[in-house]
Amino acid sequence: LEADPDLATLPTGQGAAGAAGTRAQAAATASPPLRRLLTLSRRLNTEASVERILDEVIDTAIELTAAERGFLLLRQPDGELAAVVSRNFMIGDLDPATTPSVSRSIAERAAQTGEPVMTVDAGVDERFGAAASVAALRLRSVLAVPLRQRGAITGCIYVDHRLRGGAFDEAAATVLGELADIAAIAIENARLADDLRRKSREVDDLNGRLSAELAERDAELVRVKADLPDRDRLRHRYERIVGRSPAIVRMLDVVDRAAATSLPVVVIGESGSGKELVARALHDHGPRKTGPFVAINCSAVPEPLLESELFGHIRGSFTGADRDRSGLFEVADGGTLFLDEIADTSVAMQAKLLRVLQDGIIRRVGDTKTRKVDVRVIAASQHALGELVTAGRFREDLRFRLEVISVVVPPLRERDGDVPLLVDQLLAQLARATPSARGAGKPAPRVTRAALRALAQHRWPGNVRELENAIARGLAMGGDVIDVGDLPEAIATAMARPEPGKPAVGEDLRLKPALQSTEQAYIGAAMARAKNNQTVAARLLGLSRFGLQKKLRRLAGEDATGDDDA
Repeated sequence: LEADPDLATLPTGQGAAGAAGTRAQAAATASPPLRRLLTLSRRLNTEASVERILDEVIDTAIELTAAERGFLLLRQPDGELAAVVSRNFMIGDLDPATTPSVSRSIAERAAQTGEPVMTVDAGVDERFGAAASVAALRLRSVLAVPLRQRGAITGCIYVDHRLRGGAFDEAAATVLGELADIAAIAIENARLADDLRRKSREVDDLNGRLSAELAERDAELVRVKADLPDRDRLRHRYERIVGRSPAIVRMLDVVDRAAATSLPVVVIGESGSGKELVARALHDHGPRKTGPFVAINCSAVPEPLLESELFGHIRGSFTGADRDRSGLFEVADGGTLFLDEIADTSVAMQAKLLRVLQDGIIRRVGDTKTRKVDVRVIAASQHALGELVTAGRFREDLRFRLEVISVVVPPLRERDGDVPLLVDQLLAQLARATPSARGAGKPAPRVTRAALRALAQHRWPGNVRELENAIARGLAMGGDVIDVGDLPEAIATAMARPEPGKPAVGEDLRLKPALQSTEQAYIGAAMARAKNNQTVAARLLGLSRFGLQKKLRRLAGEDATGDDDA
């Protein structure tokens, strides 16, 4: 601006007192190009749209230089200069797809050197005469000035006149350079403001997503709470099946739904876990409850006799068959037949069972006549039938006929909190079974706290049957009060070990490892009980889900920082 003679008359007011008057006088006496730039600068300072800023800049460039066309080119991520605004002073916006473009040689020189590039006749200018774009566009006057932002050249303002040579001079180059500086600042400010608005929207979106996630988490907690096993929500009471643990209630939920049908059911469970009680519950609360319930342990009957037991026989069919006899399928007609330990049957017997399930027809041993039966079959096994099929011990087609619904009976060691309830039930049952041995007026038998703790800590490989035997022994040994010493030796001796949390003699007494070990054990137990659902496990532990996740990371060695219960 110092070289512009029109600015020579600008006063240089001295001191702060004359600053306002100086600016007013400068604006009044400035040249028309400068006044136009000042007006543009004020307008751009209030403009937030980058697109409108670019439009204003290129319109001003054409106006100040009397150019035919004007372009604002910006460097793209791929390194190419691309026109983001294109104008013709007569027809307005130019379509880059149909309108001849700029001389990239001239635009690139301005952008690369950082200096204005001007030619009064590009066609004869030795610098650009050989450029194909100059000849193709029939360019004459061209002026390009660099656009700087934060010390880097990000593009250029390019004006040309294809009909008139010498259209631009040094004054035009100076004014266009000043315009480029104003434009660069305005574009940068607008982009920063746009970035701020975008980031503000992102923050708002993130807050919205977090709020939605928290709402979903709250809803999940409500759903989880609703899905937590609750025996009170079952249709039937199942008085003979004692327990309120999540494992037993989940099983009863399946029983509740299966009982309403007459479909075949397979009950899977360890020995002594109560599979027959489950089968009985399915029958007693189902549509066949008025019919007979017949049970047989297939492993307890020799194979040659099992066919006769199940299907019956006629007189003379084998030695000792002195009369006709109905089999259990006929006896259970209209009701339920419970086949315990069905996995112990032979392949030949499995084929006969398959026919009954397919056709509902049986034939007595030695008979030629078939009989129609209507029986619901409930089978039980200690092992999943799919595993037995894989091992070649069970027919796959029979498995599919039987296992329409499967009920898994949890072992006693997985039934948290059920042992005391079972102990109370077994004490009452055994007391009723031996009234004469106890005598009239005697108080109900009870178990000491230490004995109950020993029973609760035992792993129960024999499940409920083993617990029943332990209580029976305790009653026989202890009478009205069962203490630890009255229990079977395997249970009593386990109590001689240190109580949980109490160190043994000579054990490391440092607190931190002990707390970590206890914490790890409790978290593992909670995750197991919750079937690895972290939300449920956190609720069981009295933690937030985030608190549990932090503890899991720390126990896994991924987070060395301490943590507080959340």
